[in-house]
Amino acid sequence: MLLNKLNLAPLTFMMFSMIPLNGGELDTALNSCHFIKVKNAIEKEYIDFQTTSKDAILKCQRNSDIQRLLLNSGASLRKKHSFELLSNSFYLPYSDRVPLLHTYLEFGADINAVGRNDNTIVLVAASRSYLMLEAVLQAGADPNYYTKYNQGAILRAALSGKPANIELLHKYGAKFGEHNIDVYHNVLIQTQYISVIQTLLRLYPPKTVAEKQVINRTLVSAISRQKYDLVRAILFYHQDIDVVEPNKLTPKAILASKNDRKMSNIFFEAGIY
Repeated sequence: MLLNKLNLAPLTFMMFSMIPLNGGELDTALNSCHFIKVKNAIEKEYIDFQTTSKDAILKCQRNSDIQRLLLNSGASLRKKHSFELLSNSFYLPYSDRVPLLHTYLEFGADINAVGRNDNTIVLVAASRSYLMLEAVLQAGADPNYYTKYNQGAILRAALSGKPANIELLHKYGAKFGEHNIDVYHNVLIQTQYISVIQTLLRLYPPKTVAEKQVINRTLVSAISRQKYDLVRAILFYHQDIDVVEPNKLTPKAILASKNDRKMSNIFFEAGIY
């Protein structure tokens, strides 16, 4: 009677309707990763994403429409989840990858967050799509981040056979060999991609004595293993082959000890007699 007189019933209803629900219906919808169900659950319930469903954004990561819906509806994107979200965007259809990456960054994702196995998003991108690598570099990803295992973006791109990615990283200031000089030898010996070898030697030619020693050590190994294409690629960009580490044989000395006419012809073609 008193409520009716004071006309408080509508106010009471509004107060109860604004109490945050527990997000149960939303959680159920998210488990199905069905866009309409998620949309209906958000519209039906008043969800306080700060106290309930804190990590809703971690669900349905391969559905870019649901991810955008959650963020635009107030779902939080905590920085500790940055790497997981950014890296999972690589598994979306090509047309969705870069736009969703930009959406995550807009809502506070850290482009240089360190994730599983000491990885960052630039290391993931370096071994994959050129367009994604370009997107993360444009967004401010550090091209010179190294893992505790001395793995950098150039190394990842090289071992994945991505010369175009190496070119792009170089454009954004990525260094190679300065952090760990032996990476020269490791990459040149391990990679099967001649285009990668040519790109590395063209963009990062050995300049210091130590760098030349490492390249010549690689050349010696390549001669011994009869890696003709590797020897040819190295000699095209590098001919200072007498600079070797103490007590080590020069490439020419190794060549002289072999009865390998094909290898000798490669040296002859390079103008080294």
